[in-house]
Amino acid sequence: MILVPTLSCVLLRCRNHSPLNGVHADWRGFDDVRAGLEVMSKRDPRDPLQVNAHTSGRPRDGQITLGIATNPFASDVDDAVVNAMTQAHDAAKTAGIKTVEFTPPCADECAALWGDLLFTETHHTSRSLIEEHGSAEINRTLVGYAEHYKLLNMPQLFASLTRRLQLQRMWSLMFEEIDALLMPTSLIPPFENDLDFKEPSKIPDLLRAQSPLFVVNLLGLPSVAIPTHVENGLPLGVQLVAPMHDDWFALDIAERLETELGTLWQNLPVWA
Repeated sequence: MILVPTLSCVLLRCRNHSPLNGVHADWRGFDDVRAGLEVMSKRDPRDPLQVNAHTSGRPRDGQITLGIATNPFASDVDDAVVNAMTQAHDAAKTAGIKTVEFTPPCADECAALWGDLLFTETHHTSRSLIEEHGSAEINRTLVGYAEHYKLLNMPQLFASLTRRLQLQRMWSLMFEEIDALLMPTSLIPPFENDLDFKEPSKIPDLLRAQSPLFVVNLLGLPSVAIPTHVENGLPLGVQLVAPMHDDWFALDIAERLETELGTLWQNLPVWA
C-alpha cells in the first residue's frame, strides 16, 4: 500500500507476511479513527495472523520520549519537509513530550528490502496478468518500478526474509530507548497525481522520496500521519511511528501533537 498521508491522517498497520498489505483508516477526528480501529481489530477467524493486542506491553512511567529523525535516509530532504518536522518537533515540546535527536537503524536498507520483496512477489504472482490485461501505461510503470529493485532468487528470498526479522528486532530494541519516532512521511512535498504514469523516468526519484512509508510497511509498525501546515498551497505532514501492537498509544501521542498543531484540511485551497 503506497499512500501520500500528507494529504490526510492515515494509520498503517501491517499484520501479515506480505511487506505490502496493511490496515488503514482515514479520519477527520481521533474519535473517528479509534472507532474504526476498534471495528478492524475485532476477531476474524479468516485471519490466522490476527493479534488483538491493544499494547506492546512496554512499561511507561508517564514521561514520553519521542525520537526525532528529520532525515535518516541517504537522499536529500526538501526544505518544506524539514519545516514540517520542525513544527511537529516544536508541538511535541509544547505538549510536554521529551524529545531527542535520533537515528533509527538501517532505514535505507529497510526501504530497499521492502521493494525487493514486494516486486519479487509481484513478478511471480501477478506480473503476467498485468502484462496480459493491463494498459500500456501500467505496464510501462510496472517496468519502471521493477527495474529499481532486485528480483530475488530462492536463496536470496530466504535470506531477505531472515534479514527482515533481524531488522524488526533492531527496531524493537530501538523502542527500548525511545517510546515513539517522529520522521517524514515523504522526503518531498506532495507531487502531481499520476506523475509516475506520465513521466516514468522520475520513478527512481519518487521511490527514494517515499522511503519513509516503505520502512513502516516492511517492519509492520503502526504509523500515524499528522498534517502540520500548508506551504506553497500544498499540505505537509509527518508520521509518528510506534512499536508493533502499540496502535492505540500511537494515536494518543498523535492526538497530543494535533492539539498543538491544529487541523489544516479546512485551510486547503480546495475548500477556499
